[in-house]
Amino acid sequence: MKGVIETVPNFIYILVAIAVGLFLFSLLYNYSDLFVQKQTALKGDKNYIAKKIADEIENCWKLHRNGLDSVSGICKELSINSKENLTEKDVTRFLDCQSIPNINCTPENCSFCTSDYVKDQDKLKWFVKNKKAIIEISYSGFERCIKVEEIYKDTKIS
Repeated sequence: MKGVIETVPNFIYILVAIAVGLFLFSLLYNYSDLFVQKQTALKGDKNYIAKKIADEIENCWKLHRNGLDSVSGICKELSINSKENLTEKDVTRFLDCQSIPNINCTPENCSFCTSDYVKDQDKLKWFVKNKKAIIEISYSGFERCIKVEEIYKDTKIS
């Protein structure tokens, strides 16, 4: 009987350690990018989708210290389902051109999107051709620009 009573504190320590571990894991799960789903679905007209993409581009730019970061990284994946084809010019209309200038929209004209502060006037590289696709918004530390690329296209995206 004496041996059982002596093991009770050890048993309590084990239970407390498990409880603390579960608490820490729940914090990690809720606040870590490791478990957070990065893909967001956008559906609707092209102006709504273009505005949301521009917001994500600006967030990515700020996350990478307005182009000063030398480390590349993926910022967001978006599933887009637009009623019309989305172009670089559509997104550029919603950008803060003073911080993220984008004058080169092939084949369109984006000469309106310039900056007084940034020497290189093309900080956005656009590689999206379809109105239904999964796109990736990433920062290139080598080029010091934001890339928007189509990583998967499918007509079945809802």
